[in-house]
Amino acid sequence: MPDGDVFAEAIDLLSCFSIPLYIDERGRPSHVGTGFFVNSGANCFLVSAAHVFDIAAKSDMYFYSTPNQKRHLDGHMLRSKAPLGRKRDVVDVGILRLGHAGRPPFPQVQKFAMDISYLKPSYVPRSGKGYVVIGFPCTKNGFRIHKSDVLAVPYAYRSQSISDEEYPSHGVSNNTHVVLPLDLKKVFGPNNQPIQFPKPQGMSGAPVTVLHGDSIDESRVFPVTAVAIEYRSKEKMLIATDVSYVIDAIRKAA
Repeated sequence: MPDGDVFAEAIDLLSCFSIPLYIDERGRPSHVGTGFFVNSGANCFLVSAAHVFDIAAKSDMYFYSTPNQKRHLDGHMLRSKAPLGRKRDVVDVGILRLGHAGRPPFPQVQKFAMDISYLKPSYVPRSGKGYVVIGFPCTKNGFRIHKSDVLAVPYAYRSQSISDEEYPSHGVSNNTHVVLPLDLKKVFGPNNQPIQFPKPQGMSGAPVTVLHGDSIDESRVFPVTAVAIEYRSKEKMLIATDVSYVIDAIRKAA
C-alpha cells in the first residue's frame, strides 16, 4: 500500500476514536483539548492529558454524542500526580472511567472506543518508526454563530521520532516518551503536498500511533503508543507520554 494511502487509512481510523472536549465560556462551547476512548473489559475510559482533566475537575466539561447533544463528563477520574505543579509534570496523563450513560458508540458523530489491545506500551526504539497524531486544534474548532453549532475538524500530523540518543537533551527518556519534530511551516499531507498546519493548542490528549515500524508482526495495524501532552514552540517539538501510564491507570481504576 502506498505511503499516502496508509496515512489516509490511519486518519480515518483514529478520527473515529478521537473526540474534542469542551467547556462553556460566555455561553458558548470553548474547545480545550482532545481525548480518545478505550474499552477494557466491562469498562470504558476516556483518555486525555492530565492538564485537560484539571480543567474538568473545576469546570463542566463535555463532548458531543450527537451533532446537537452534549455529553457531560461523569465518572471516576485518575490523573498523574504533580507535587511540583502540572507544568513540571512530565507524565501529564489522565483517564476517566465513564459511567454507563456516557459510553460510546456514538454513531451520529462517528465516535467509537478502541479496544485496549490497540495500546502498545514501551515500543522502543523510537527512531526508525513513523508516527501520526490525530487531534483537534482550537483554532480550527469552534462555535459557529450563524449555524448555532460546533465545527469539529480533526487534523493529522505525521513525523519520524528524533533519534533515541537525543531524548535526554529534551528532559525525557525514549522509554517513557515519544518526541516528534513539529515545524508548523514544514508539514506535508498524504500526497506529499505542503499544507498549513494550525497551531497545535487543543491537541493535548490526542493519541499518537505508529504509522509504520521496523516490524510487520503487529496485533493492530496502527498501534497507539503515546498520548500527546505538550508542544514546545521554541524547540519545535511535540512531546507525548508512553501509553504504559494509561494502562497502569486503567488497571487501578478497573
